[in-house]
Amino acid sequence: KTAYEITYGHWSSDVCSSDLVYLAVYGAMNLAAFGVTMLLQRAQGEPDRIQDLAGLGQRSPVLALAMTISMLSLTGIPPFGGFFAKLYLFSAALDQGLGVLVVIGVLNSVLSAAYYIGVVRTMYFEAAPEGPHAPIIVAFCTCSMRRNTVSSHSGLIG
Repeated sequence: KTAYEITYGHWSSDVCSSDLVYLAVYGAMNLAAFGVTMLLQRAQGEPDRIQDLAGLGQRSPVLALAMTISMLSLTGIPPFGGFFAKLYLFSAALDQGLGVLVVIGVLNSVLSAAYYIGVVRTMYFEAAPEGPHAPIIVAFCTCSMRRNTVSSHSGLIG
């Protein structure tokens, strides 16, 4: 038997698809959180403690918002993607009679909320440590092309 058959052979396709949805949402939120951490590392050195995020809501509201959305989604709070991913996963597990695992998952979500919400609290409600802070600049580039611009400069559109 293959690893897939051993793991998913007796489960429905709903369980398999709910796993994939949860992994995609969880992965995206972790990428966003680590992306914020990497941007902070470039701006102010390596943030190795949660306390290093203190005052981020005032210093860089965009980064703080991105981190907040990531943390709330990882916690599983509606209306964020993590809530719907966990709901889908837990519903599929219940349909397969895996109620004990659902209870463990829900308890784990409650415990993780203390950590994730603590990060959000630190960003918005704790003052930044004393000392100089490099400004944290996040640049967003938006490009809009109109038909006229493309046609007049490149000759591609007649």
